[in-house]
Formats: sequence, structure tokens, C-alpha cells
Amino acid sequence: MARYKKKSFNRNKFIIITVLSLIVIFSLIAAIINIEGNNDNSPTKEITEEATKEVSQEETITTEETKEETKEETEEEPKEEEPQIEESKKPDENQNNTSQKEENDTPLNVSKYGFSDEYFTVSELLELKDSKYLMIANYENSIDEYAPKSLSTLQGYKIDSDIKEPLKEFIDDVNSKDLGNLIICSGYRTYEYQKGLFERRIKRCQNEEGLSYEKAVKKAATIVARPGMSEHQTGLTVDMMDSVANQKYGLSKEFAETKMYKYMKENAHKYGFIERYPVDKGDITKIIFEPWHYRYVGEKNARIMYEKGMCLEEYLSWIDYEIERRS
Repeated sequence: MARYKKKSFNRNKFIIITVLSLIVIFSLIAAIINIEGNNDNSPTKEITEEATKEVSQEETITTEETKEETKEETEEEPKEEEPQIEESKKPDENQNNTSQKEENDTPLNVSKYGFSDEYFTVSELLELKDSKYLMIANYENSIDEYAPKSLSTLQGYKIDSDIKEPLKEFIDDVNSKDLGNLIICSGYRTYEYQKGLFERRIKRCQNEEGLSYEKAVKKAATIVARPGMSEHQTGLTVDMMDSVANQKYGLSKEFAETKMYKYMKENAHKYGFIERYPVDKGDITKIIFEPWHYRYVGEKNARIMYEKGMCLEEYLSWIDYEIERRS
């Protein structure tokens, strides 16, 4: 029995050693195979990475090219679409123009004109036009031997009675501003008186400038109104300036450089007066710039003319145009 046991023990030992040996052998084989596999795969991995990198670069280049093409197309699109946009707008513009034309062709009852943005009806415009204060005497409108129905005296000069109070208020206002002493230098003139002034001016142009009679008459008419065409004959006009300036240089354009003149120009309309012959209206009035010459037209008319920058001739034309346009 002991012999049998020893033999059995040796056999088991042999099996264990064999199994361990096989495990070691298989482990070595597996390790060798793994090492060889890694060595074989390294080039492939590098090739694969290079190929992937090239593909990525190609895709990047393609993407950049696509972006550039898209950008160019995007920049060109507005140029191609712009006419289409304009064309799409044209019907609306035509519709607006048609609507505006229909409105212009339709007689209007009111319009946004005059001071304080008020609306004037045709009847109101007709009333303005019929005002006696808009009587006009100029190079193409003669009032013949017209004379005011009622005259009053202010500072020793005759004027239409209707303008005495507003004129006095205007003068008092100017003199209260410490700008000097505003005085009247000329007022109402009769037809005969104006005739004498005009004839004296003709002779002066002949003597001082050596002009022929015909040329002297034309020159005189730009300085002194012809008889029947003088503002002073209406009784609604006065020449005014500072007393000191008047003594120094008389009725002269130098008066326009004074603070008094600037205040008068900006505030006369509040009292119904206008600067009759402004510096920029000579081509319309045909009279030289006279900063001392003020004309009464009524407070409403004066304010409209002041705000619209119109001389009397322009204002009368504007009223006629508006009445005709709405009739």
C-alpha cells in the first residue's frame, strides 16, 4: 500500500507540473503574439493617422473654399436683388403719387399756412386780400392821386389815422430797450410832393453822374418812387431811424449796422409793420435796400409775411395763388 501511495503522489505531482508548464508556455506564446501584433500594427496606425490627417486637411480646404464661395455669393446677392427690391417699391410709390395727385386735384378748403400754424380757409384768404392795409403802390401799380380819408399827426408828421396807435406803441417799445432814440423822419406825402422829389432826383442823377434824361429817369426810379407809385402816398408808411444816426449821416444803409435796426426788423411785425424794402428783395420790389422804411399792413398780415420771409409783392401773389388753387 505504501508503495501505491508513493506512486500516486508522484503522478499527481507530474500532472501539476505539466499543467503549470503548459500555462507558462501558453502565456509566453500569447505574449510573443501580442508583441508581434503591436509591431505589425504600428505602421498601419501611422498610415491610418496620416491618411486621416490628409482627409481632414482636404475637408478643411474644401470647407474654406465653400465658405469663400458662399461669401462671394452672399456679397453679390444684394446687387442682384436690389433692382427687384426697388421694383417692388415702385407700385407703392406710384400709388402714393397717384393719391397725392388726386389730393392736389381736389379743391381744398383749408391749408397749413400763416402764423402759429393756423389753417386759413378761402374766405379768410379773401378777407386778407381785401384789407385796405395791403394797398400796393410800386413800379407797376399806381394809386394815381389817392389820399387817405383821415390823417393824424405823430412827432410832427402826418400819417393815416389807423396806424397812429400801433406806430406809437412800436416806437415806445424800441425806445424802452436803451437802443437810442427812434424818431420819424418822413410820413405821408401827397402826389404833388412826390412828383417834386422824383424830378429833383432825376436832375441830381444827370448832374452828378452825367446820365442822359432817359437813363436818369430809370436810375431815379430805383431810389425815389414815381408820383402815384410811392408807398408814402398811402399814409401807411414812415421812415424811421435813430435821431443821432439821422443827424450824423441821414437816411443811409449804415443804419442797418445798428442794434436798433436789428431789433426793429425782428419785432415790427408784432405791431403790424414790415420792413418794406429788405436787402434781399430788390429784384422783386425794384427798390434799393432801405432799412429805415416801414409799412403798416396789419398785425395778422405782418406776422404771416415775417414768418414766411415774404415782401409785400410776394405775399399778394401767394394769396392769389392759394385762392385760385382751391377754387
